[in-house]
Amino acid sequence: MNENEIEAGKFIIGSFNEKGKLTLELEVIAELFSFSLAEIEEIYNKIKTLDIDFTELNSLENKVDYVDPYIVVKKADNKYKIIYKEKFSPTLKINNYYYNLLKNSEDQEC
Repeated sequence: MNENEIEAGKFIIGSFNEKGKLTLELEVIAELFSFSLAEIEEIYNKIKTLDIDFTELNSLENKVDYVDPYIVVKKADNKYKIIYKEKFSPTLKINNYYYNLLKNSEDQEC
């Protein structure tokens, strides 16, 4: 498939409703992309062979389009500064029993 056919395929997939029914006529899509009806039908038939969960497809519209990183690297004065966002790290606590075991241990690796 060439790039225009792939774009038409993406458009067709985006034109399905949550029940898997096409919301536009293939003739309209063919006209929009300047394809023949036969070319659009061929793309449509390839799409029909895919196992698409249309309920998931429509829920993608509600997904967040950004990432909030744990670590940010900034450059200032030809130096890099690493900023760690602690709000993402969990608070860890060691049980007193295990703390005392470690504290009283003769093992150098503890």
